[in-house]
Amino acid sequence: MLIIPSMFITGLAFLLLVIKHLLIEKRISQLKALIVINNNGFARINGHWRSLPDNGKDFMNEEHLFTSDLDIFGDNSLFQRINTAHTDFGRHALAAKLSTPAQPPSNLYQVQCAILEQAANVKFRQGQ
Repeated sequence: MLIIPSMFITGLAFLLLVIKHLLIEKRISQLKALIVINNNGFARINGHWRSLPDNGKDFMNEEHLFTSDLDIFGDNSLFQRINTAHTDFGRHALAAKLSTPAQPPSNLYQVQCAILEQAANVKFRQGQ
């Protein structure tokens, strides 16, 4: 009679340990991602952004009005300098912004205000 409850307790303990292990693995993965994000940020701050791997070369278009002339994409480009996107959607959104002529000054002020608002939000920038 005592065998069934002890098997149940053992199985439940094992299940709880598996769940705890999975949570720890997830946290380790998150911390590794934060290390990459922060190291890339330090590289930008210290002027070593040219070593960052994503230079946006896949967005290069020699036919475009200004992107090839101004080194917007490719090695040592503006895209490589400022890109902090971690998704294809983010990369494409940045590439579209950089490929589009500047907005009227009235819109630029709104964009600058939005950037200033998020500048202090470290958790947002790190995807937490």
